[in-house]
Amino acid sequence: LKVQTIGGVVVGRHGLRVAVDHDGFIALLGQRVAGMTAKSVEKFKTTGQGMADAFKGVGSLAKTHGIEMKNQMAILGMLQGSKSGSEAGTKYKAFLTGAVKAQDKLGLSFTDTNGKLLPMFSILESIKGKFGELDSTELTQLKTAFGSDEAIMVVTDLIGKTNALQGNIADLGGSANLDFAKNMAGAMTDQWERL
Repeated sequence: LKVQTIGGVVVGRHGLRVAVDHDGFIALLGQRVAGMTAKSVEKFKTTGQGMADAFKGVGSLAKTHGIEMKNQMAILGMLQGSKSGSEAGTKYKAFLTGAVKAQDKLGLSFTDTNGKLLPMFSILESIKGKFGELDSTELTQLKTAFGSDEAIMVVTDLIGKTNALQGNIADLGGSANLDFAKNMAGAMTDQWERL
């Protein structure tokens, strides 16, 4: 295992970057994000850089729509199973951009009473409930409603995985603490170097 420490930042096999203070404690945008990021890297076989690229692609749009961090990480992590981090972020952003207008065109509801988007698995279940198995005609209808091929790639990637998505969200929520990140960072470093 090759690990580098550059200016207080540990870079390990997964590309996860964590700031380490003199006592070896981890500080990475708060304990919740550190734990979820570490779990995402492990769970989705991605890298810290892949997740960073995915979030960069989405920007603040998911937060604007009221989507919790654990939901965002699960969606972006699962999308990285078939795409790079930046592609996953770009496609998820296209989905978010088109979702509100798509609900009207499809005669479905993707928002709550406050105008915030419902969780992704709820949106996908609504689409599945209306269309069942998607055929070419229905995909064309969805593309027209959402406004882009990129948005539909999110739907086709995740629509058959709603149970897995819910499970991943729960797993990430359960790792929203510093313990998982500490364990992962410890596994990436030589403990004898700390003595």
